[in-house]
Amino acid sequence: MRVTSLERTVVDVASAPHFARAVVMADAAFQTPVRHPLRRKHYPDGLQLPAVRAVLESLLPFPGSARAGRVLEFSNGCAGSPLESQFRVQCLALGAPIPELQVAFRDEDGFIGFADAYWREHDAAVEIDGRAKYGADRQFQQDLAPEEILWREKLRGDRLSRVVRRFDRLTREDILDRRRLAGRLHRLGVMRRA
Repeated sequence: MRVTSLERTVVDVASAPHFARAVVMADAAFQTPVRHPLRRKHYPDGLQLPAVRAVLESLLPFPGSARAGRVLEFSNGCAGSPLESQFRVQCLALGAPIPELQVAFRDEDGFIGFADAYWREHDAAVEIDGRAKYGADRQFQQDLAPEEILWREKLRGDRLSRVVRRFDRLTREDILDRRRLAGRLHRLGVMRRA
């Protein structure tokens, strides 16, 4: 049962105390293309930030409104997964530059794919993969065996590492452990100190 609009729901979630959780949910709400049939029916072009800001402003003042504004400012509908959203939040917490998301790359053989995160000023790219990408419950490439998906990802990673100066793959464990992530970002050249 729909109780509040998606715009109001995003504002309510964004005003809650847990910044990372709010960013994950806001990123998912702003994500396009819209994958869920009910959302596609009501928001064919995706949720629009000005509409959410209008709802936020209509409710002012209220406890958590400043926090909601920060979440909306930081949210990004290009995040391809909750893990990518968590990664951006961790970069913010570490003082690392916030990367562009889903940047397209090509080489002499054509389209390579989209890097999950990319820092132009450092020419560094990151792929963020969870186990779900390769497991039986994966949402995409269900017609392929996990070994084939892994092989294709290896080849894509090899090509990507030839067109950027630095490349790394991060797992959930890398992202959730801030100290470990700082070391990886330092080695990648996007942070001065680990």
